[in-house]
Amino acid sequence: MSTIQIPLIFDVSANGIVYGEDISGDAITNHLKLKLTPSVAQSTNFINAFKNILYADPSDNAATDGSGVFFFRTGTPWNAIGDSIKNFFFGTTEIKHEGSNASDRFNGVTIGGTTYYGIPIGIKQTSSDPSNSAASWYNDAFIDGDGTEFHKILIRVAAAHLMGHPFSQAFIQENTIKSDLENCDISGQINTHLKLSTLSTATAGDVVADSSGKQIPALQTIYEQLLRHNTSDMSGQDQSANDTASGIACPMVFSSGNTVTFYVRPRLFLDVDISGGISNMSVAVGNALGISGNTFNNDLSGTKTEMFNTIFTSESNTRGIGYKWLAGRGDGPNSLSQWATNLAWDGDVSGESGKAIAMLDAHVWRINITLQ
Repeated sequence: MSTIQIPLIFDVSANGIVYGEDISGDAITNHLKLKLTPSVAQSTNFINAFKNILYADPSDNAATDGSGVFFFRTGTPWNAIGDSIKNFFFGTTEIKHEGSNASDRFNGVTIGGTTYYGIPIGIKQTSSDPSNSAASWYNDAFIDGDGTEFHKILIRVAAAHLMGHPFSQAFIQENTIKSDLENCDISGQINTHLKLSTLSTATAGDVVADSSGKQIPALQTIYEQLLRHNTSDMSGQDQSANDTASGIACPMVFSSGNTVTFYVRPRLFLDVDISGGISNMSVAVGNALGISGNTFNNDLSGTKTEMFNTIFTSESNTRGIGYKWLAGRGDGPNSLSQWATNLAWDGDVSGESGKAIAMLDAHVWRINITLQ
């Protein structure tokens, strides 16, 4: 089996509401390691979409020299590629854990010389109970044996981190989470990071001038992996074109049996439901959650942190100890900072947050997909 990595992280985001019930009644650092087996049709769509990216080898020796090929495109390949990848992610109910052991499924977290695996349970890690052991701080199995859907994995990650158990899903309304994820602009990300719209157009078999091609490092990485694993498909065309300044445009060919590795960074923007359970919070729990006074402010204006005051901080540089995967309020009144996430700072996310009060950074997921 050959594994070919796509050298970019797809950013998928969704909006969610916490406490939706009426309660009055890391190459790349990754954390989750997932796998799925697509259908033949899904695999074929991906293989055909990538054939719209063309290469021509200026060295005249495509079979043995992977350095510096020139790239071209047929049509607008980012749309077909993006749609095929989106269908991998959201057109299946069979995304599963990788392997059978926790160490196969997660990147480890080392505490005091011992490595633990799973989703950090925030409430466990804030507890002052001395009987609380580090071994119980992580939940390591939350996907059904026969697999489940992408959005359900994200909800279970949030539920495990916020409530301590992946199936405490009733605290998070699904509402539009699935459709929000499906509406993420994967095609745009493909185009931006692989610079596809900057390529000159051509058709497979065309004689193309080296001067009209572009060298794209991310595409070069994919090309070299394909050349190594799918040699017969990627090196059958004579590149000389009888001209040292030209080449023959050839398609990038993935094959059945290739395992394609994708990296995904899901983010879930969280708000508090004020229309159902929260309006009657004071009746249900009074001041049991550390709410100032005996009533709950169902207006939730201002900092919006009365209920989860140890989780959803109103400060831009602090957070509830243990809730390591949450980003809280930023410098602006409706923005979220990205401290405490596993990726580099890239500014506030006010445009995406929808005035949410917190953002769960679900870290980087590695998804291995074996083409059929």
